[in-house]
Amino acid sequence: MALQSDARSGVAVERVWDLVHEVWPDLDALADRAGWPRDEVASIGFYRAADARYNFPTLAEYLEFFRSVGFDVVGVDTPSYELGERCPTLVLAKR
Repeated sequence: MALQSDARSGVAVERVWDLVHEVWPDLDALADRAGWPRDEVASIGFYRAADARYNFPTLAEYLEFFRSVGFDVVGVDTPSYELGERCPTLVLAKR
């Protein structure tokens, strides 16, 4: 998420791989240093040469989008658990 300049352009998944590999060419060393399972760290290899882009709109951008395509925002429920602000539930009504 930190690599995207804005939600419209998003971030190229391959760029994530490039940056991780540039900083940590030895993924086993990264896993050992961070205390993460090696197989989970190695999964970043799927990003190498990937064509996909990830986009991370803000809540305000989501709300603006839904309003622009004919929905009223009836409610937004944000969970109180850790990182819950990243998983709001939107209640929409079609106009």
